[in-house]
Amino acid sequence: MVAGFIQSRKSKTIGCFYANESNIARILSFKFVREIKFDFWGQLERKSELDSDVRFVRAEHPQERLVLKMTPTVLYGIKIASRWASVLLSLVVAFIVSATVAGAADCRSSPDTKVDWSGCYKRQLMLGGSNLRDANLYDADLSFTDLSNANLQSADLEKATLIRTLLAGAKADGAKFERIEAYRAEMSRISAVDASFVNAEMQRVNLKAANLAGADFTKAELGRVNFEKAILTGAKFNLANMSRVSLNNARLDGGVDFGEAFMFRTRIEGVDLSTAKGLKQDQVDLACGDSQTRLPLGLTAPSDWPCQPD
Repeated sequence: MVAGFIQSRKSKTIGCFYANESNIARILSFKFVREIKFDFWGQLERKSELDSDVRFVRAEHPQERLVLKMTPTVLYGIKIASRWASVLLSLVVAFIVSATVAGAADCRSSPDTKVDWSGCYKRQLMLGGSNLRDANLYDADLSFTDLSNANLQSADLEKATLIRTLLAGAKADGAKFERIEAYRAEMSRISAVDASFVNAEMQRVNLKAANLAGADFTKAELGRVNFEKAILTGAKFNLANMSRVSLNNARLDGGVDFGEAFMFRTRIEGVDLSTAKGLKQDQVDLACGDSQTRLPLGLTAPSDWPCQPD
């Protein structure tokens, strides 16, 4: 493709176009072509007819190449009154600037209910006790931020980054933690009843004494997560990686679902799993229990229990 603009006999620019070089002759063979006249600032007006000796000139400047695109064989005109061209350009620029400012303004908003911080960089902030109920924190970076005792009920934290984030004592019932990245986050005593942690990546997260009744950890990566003394009534761990997870003294009644969960050296010493669902003997054989561990009917404790400390 080549870019060009049409000139009359007096070298007066009439219009511009993009075309294959092989089609230039065909374009210029038109005896009667309706075209436009333009300058570099986009002021356009209708030109009824070109002079008979029209010639093709390659565009020298980017402004000329980008003003208007044409099909290979037909030249189209755009009619814009020149007296309004500068006004239109100003309005377009103002709109772009205002839209940019408006889009960035949410990230500077104060913490409040329903605040939209999606995609925002919110690292190393002191937000303890803040009311962020129903907040949009999708894909936000909250690493090293203090959100202890904050209200995050029904908040959307999907894909949020929570590296060493402090969430101790926070209220996050019904919150969405799907696909989060949470390395060594402090979430002890958090209330996240019916919260969703589907596909979450939570390495070495502390959930000691948390209320996670009805929480969904399906397909979550939970390496070395501490659930000690947590309430996990009715929780779901289907297909989750629970390697070296600690469930010591956790409450696991209400049919906690362990269907196809990977439980390599999962600590279940003293845990009552009698009502657990989806638990199979091969999972129990990989886990670490003791004589106080209660298993569902039909499953037995392996001979190598208790496990040696890690």
